[in-house]
Amino acid sequence: AAAPLVGVFGGGVAGLACARALGEGGVRAVVLERGRSVGGRASTRFAPPEYSEPRWDHGCQFVSAKSARFSSTCERLLEAGALAEWEGTFGTLDSRHDRFVEDVKRKRRLVGGATGAMADLCAQLLHEAEERGASIVTRAELLGVAAPDGAGAGWEARVRRNGATEAMRFDALVATDRAMAPVLEAAAPDIAGSMRAAAQGAAPSFALMLELATPLEGAPDGIFVAENPVLSWLSKESSKPKRRAGRDGEGAELWTAHSSAEFAKLVVQEHGMTARGTEAHDAALEHVTSEMLAAVREVTQAAGWGKLDLLTPPSAHRWGNAFPGPCADAAVAERRVASSPCGTLVACGDWAAPEGQQGRVEAAYLSGEAAAGALLASLATAGAGAKL
Repeated sequence: AAAPLVGVFGGGVAGLACARALGEGGVRAVVLERGRSVGGRASTRFAPPEYSEPRWDHGCQFVSAKSARFSSTCERLLEAGALAEWEGTFGTLDSRHDRFVEDVKRKRRLVGGATGAMADLCAQLLHEAEERGASIVTRAELLGVAAPDGAGAGWEARVRRNGATEAMRFDALVATDRAMAPVLEAAAPDIAGSMRAAAQGAAPSFALMLELATPLEGAPDGIFVAENPVLSWLSKESSKPKRRAGRDGEGAELWTAHSSAEFAKLVVQEHGMTARGTEAHDAALEHVTSEMLAAVREVTQAAGWGKLDLLTPPSAHRWGNAFPGPCADAAVAERRVASSPCGTLVACGDWAAPEGQQGRVEAAYLSGEAAAGALLASLATAGAGAKL
């Protein structure tokens, strides 16, 4: 019998980890990603015009491992060249007292290794999933789900691709984005409820990308910003492995700033979560750019690192659900996966994790593997023909 076919909606870390693990179990996976490429928040802005040179990791800044399972995964990715160690000076800036405290504990921080971009992580995970039989479909948006209407009928997913809507049949489904909760409501209300609860507690974030003509003298490489109403993080992107500071001999340093959750919430309350490309969205980003740039100028100058000397205009990016809320279902948090009663529709992601672990790459990866494990067990029980 043919191997079961699983539709994995979402090409971030969780979805790709799930697809890879399904392939290990002899199950075919189709990863359907709404965007033009995989990565999710493990994304990188590349330099025009060729868009071949990584510039800013405007989402996830680095990867670290706490569990033995994910530590072994990181070792595998290091050996494959997808990750590399980011060495430098890291610590916390108390912006209220203008004091930087270096983190003296040795902590391994991993970033993109192949090209120097965090996007290398998901590129490698996709490669490994494809080696195990998975395929990828981009610009595919999940519109609706219908439960199996008979023995062996499978799930029906309504998907919008290239402006047209089509029905796709799968033996099982995986949802990785909390925003998919409304789509799953009719077919899997329990799963939708868990995802909706996590989404309601989530907080947005903004990233500001800067290119400087002169360096910030003495500034550390990674800075957690405390006691600041606008900022939470600053990173010297050009200190990451394989990064080039400037282009065509120009430019001294690249920096990324992340907003605080409180600031992002206030912006969303004032401007709303409008669609990209609208006047309201552009106005919100202009406001964010102005406020965050002023905050970066203030903290860097107060810390004694000098004035910002911009080479190019700064740009901002909005992450709608950067900080997941707590997982309300203790069982889901412990198992790292939410399952439908029949077991062939599951949800995973960085939100399905124990308290304090949400939002991490590690949480997303382990949840994706847990989702695959749950599906493999369900498909085997159903006699779907998986080679387990």
